[in-house]
Amino acid sequence: MKSFYLTVRRLLLTWEPFDPDACGLVTRWAAIYCVAAVTVAMAILLIAKDGTPNCPGWQPAQIRADLWPALIIFAPATAWIGYVAIFWKQFSQDIADKEQARPLNKMVPTNSIFVVTTIGWCGFCSIPLVMLFVGCMGWFGPALGAGFHFYEFTT
Repeated sequence: MKSFYLTVRRLLLTWEPFDPDACGLVTRWAAIYCVAAVTVAMAILLIAKDGTPNCPGWQPAQIRADLWPALIIFAPATAWIGYVAIFWKQFSQDIADKEQARPLNKMVPTNSIFVVTTIGWCGFCSIPLVMLFVGCMGWFGPALGAGFHFYEFTT
């Protein structure tokens, strides 16, 4: 894990040509994280019962109906990063070809941009899980603790 941390740090802080091996490592870890986050959110929605001991006032029956559409929106993003991780050699070759096609592209910190984008992608894929935990903890009051009604419109 320390080598992964050092690789990410090197990619973020240095201005080097595109490193397909290091960025591939970051992509594989990001895909694992995204799949785990979406899978845990789905498992919580499928398994949780009303009034669990850890969240006594939580009503997952209400949250289930509200979060399934959000989870369906984030699942393709998880599938995409998994697809990129599986076919990384082709994606890295495309990036390297585009970087060498134009002389100005060598001045762009491709590694840093890639790592920041991948970290953002992981944050995006974990939004349903964060919504579940915020709903469980009731951090933003009883309205969010009772369920997320982010797509309901009142008249």
